[in-house]
Amino acid sequence: MIMQIASLAALLVSAGWPINSLYCPREIANHPSPYNSNITVSNTSALVCSDHELIYCDISNLPEFQEISHHEPYDFVPLDAAFYGKYAVISGVRDVAVDPPGPRPGRVCIFDYSIPAQPSEISRVDVGWSAVDIKIQNKRAYVAAGSLFIIDLTSVTSPVVIGQFRCGDAQNVYISGSLAYLACGNGGLCIVDISFPSFPQLIGHADVPSGAHSITVSRGKAYVASNGMGLQVFDVLIPSRPRRIGSNDEVPELCDIAIRGNSLFASGCDEYQGWLFVYDISNPANPIIKEWMVAPGSPGRLALSVSNLFIVGWDSISVYELMPCPVDLFP
Repeated sequence: MIMQIASLAALLVSAGWPINSLYCPREIANHPSPYNSNITVSNTSALVCSDHELIYCDISNLPEFQEISHHEPYDFVPLDAAFYGKYAVISGVRDVAVDPPGPRPGRVCIFDYSIPAQPSEISRVDVGWSAVDIKIQNKRAYVAAGSLFIIDLTSVTSPVVIGQFRCGDAQNVYISGSLAYLACGNGGLCIVDISFPSFPQLIGHADVPSGAHSITVSRGKAYVASNGMGLQVFDVLIPSRPRRIGSNDEVPELCDIAIRGNSLFASGCDEYQGWLFVYDISNPANPIIKEWMVAPGSPGRLALSVSNLFIVGWDSISVYELMPCPVDLFP
C-alpha cells in the first residue's frame, strides 16, 4: 500500500498535477572543492569563490560539474560574485595584512568571462570593509561591505561608487525594485530607498534579536536569519513600518537562507554547521521545520537556479534537485 501511495504521488508530480508549492531537495551530486566561501549560478554556469581563486564551472549537464577555469586574482580574496552579461562582478577583500587582526579593506573587481577558459580582470574599485555580499540590478551593483555601497556599472572598465548608506555592519543585501533590504548585524533590518542611488535613504527599520545575518524577501515578507534566535519574519508590505510577525528559534544559529515557493532553505551555523533545514513558510507567522538533513562539507552559503539548490561547504559543493513535494494524500 505504501509503495502504491508513493508511486501515485510521483505520478502526480511528473504529470504536473496541482500540488502545494513546497519543494523537497534531493541530493544529486557532491563535488570536492577546498576552501570555498560562496557560489553564484546562472542557467548553465557557476562561479565559485574559493580561497584566493575563482573557479568557473559548466553546469549545463547536471549532475556533471565541469570546471572550465581556475583564476587567482592579484592581491584579492573573492567572497561573493554576480554575473553581469559576459562579465562577473566579484566582491571581496584586499589581500593585505591587517594589524591588529580585524575586517580587511573591501574591493570589487570585474572580470571578462567572454572566453570562460581565459578570464581577465578589467577593472577594480575599493569599498569599505570586507565586501561579503553583492547583488546587481539595472547596471548597478549593490555591495554589503560594512555599509551599503552602490556602484555604477555603465562602464565596466571604469566602475564608480555613486552612493553609500551607513548602517553599522551590512552583511547581506536583497534588492527589489527601488528598495534595498539590508541585514545589518546588530543594526537589525534596514529598508533603504534607492530610487536616487546617489542619495540612498533609510525609510524603515526593525530590531532583530541576536542580529541580522542574512535576508531574503518574498510576497511582502522579509525573512531574516539571525545567529542566535533562528529565523525571524517581518511584514514589509508597508516598507516604512516593518513589523515582526513570526519566528522559529528551534535552530538558533542560521548562516544563509533562500526561498522557492513556500519552502525556505537554511544552512546551519556553529553547532548546527553541516545541516540543511527546510522550513514550510505557507503561514509566514508560523514557519515550521519540515525536513532536515546532513549536508556534506559543512554548508554555509546557498544559491538557487531554476530547479536546483547549491550549497557551498568548506571542502565541497553539494547540488540538490528541487522537486515539488507531493500533496499529503492522508494528512
